[in-house]
Amino acid sequence: MDTKVRKTSNPIKENYPDRHDTIKLYGGIHKYLFRVRKDTKTTKFDEIASKLMYYCAVVGEGVTVTVTGHSLGAALTVIFSFYASTNEDFIKSGPIEAVTFGGPKVGGYRFADAVRHQENQGKLRIARFFCVRDGVPHLPLAFFWMSKRGAQHFHNGVNIKLPMIRKGICKCMAQPQPVLSYNDTPKSKIGSWLSQMSDFYFFNIPIRFWLIGKMHTLVEHKERLLLINKVKDFNLSPLARFSLKEIYEMRQDLKNQLGKKNLAKSKGEAIRR
Repeated sequence: MDTKVRKTSNPIKENYPDRHDTIKLYGGIHKYLFRVRKDTKTTKFDEIASKLMYYCAVVGEGVTVTVTGHSLGAALTVIFSFYASTNEDFIKSGPIEAVTFGGPKVGGYRFADAVRHQENQGKLRIARFFCVRDGVPHLPLAFFWMSKRGAQHFHNGVNIKLPMIRKGICKCMAQPQPVLSYNDTPKSKIGSWLSQMSDFYFFNIPIRFWLIGKMHTLVEHKERLLLINKVKDFNLSPLARFSLKEIYEMRQDLKNQLGKKNLAKSKGEAIRR
């Protein structure tokens, strides 16, 4: 797998802040979607997009597109959804919505800027679910390596961090709520580097290393999702009260303060539309 960040052409033609003619993506993931196959002379992206175009035509007016994936599929989901959001045929009735589970980072600053532009234009929404102590969302490995603007890799969209399930003697303690936040690039290079350090893979895996694989499974995500609706005051949480569309309308609040604490404790006035 190619783990380096590679440059590729920017599919967005209109201007936006910090726009470049190229964007930087995780090389192996980009190749998986856009490498030309020897047998069909097409790319996987083109094959999926043509099928999607066909089904959109069959369903007719009002169709919206939701893409989902886990692990490698989550990374492919983000890239596919971004490129699909630049095609007007896919967003006639609403934005592309991507829902990912346990995915790694797929791009750098330029890709983050491009994704944010699509979000601001109402063409793309990303919900990123991940488990505490799952190492994969903290890949690719980066610690001291920096780009000109800061950290090498960034996540995109709205984060939904699923807490550990309390078991054994910890059951007597209240089960923590999921935490929502919005991914925004740090304003300073130092802040970006510190964020990259705290997000380092080996700082975010279980101390009981034999659980590393279990933390990443889709079953673990499912168990944590099933548990959170039993948490006290869960009905006050935005995760229960709002759609992804409504959460996106609040993403500036998520970025500024709500993402820094348990949203179940936030006052209704702070999250009201």
